[in-house]
Amino acid sequence: MWAKVSLASGLFYITMAIIGDVFIVLGVSTVAGWTAGTSNMLALSWKASFSMLTIGFIAGFFLGWAAKAMNWWTYNELMPTITLFGETVGLSPLLQVTFLPFLSVFLAIKFGNPLRS
Repeated sequence: MWAKVSLASGLFYITMAIIGDVFIVLGVSTVAGWTAGTSNMLALSWKASFSMLTIGFIAGFFLGWAAKAMNWWTYNELMPTITLFGETVGLSPLLQVTFLPFLSVFLAIKFGNPLRS
């Protein structure tokens, strides 16, 4: 794909991917907050951590499956994949959606909490 697009188109696609990633992180974190509770999220308890990682994994698998089903992308032989429930998705996008929300919340709590004493 990248060999066939102009610089402007490439920048547009990259910008849209970044915005999509932000919404994925916000979505996974929000759903995890609903399931684990706000106080658990702010303390990053085991319940919140487990919730974020589980919801992230499910979201990553579903998003990978949906993108393939809609022909948004395909995987070549260089992409490590994982097959679950008869469906194959890319391993690195799955890991990204699984761990990025957790890492984002962890870093926000660790370094961005103005209420921390």
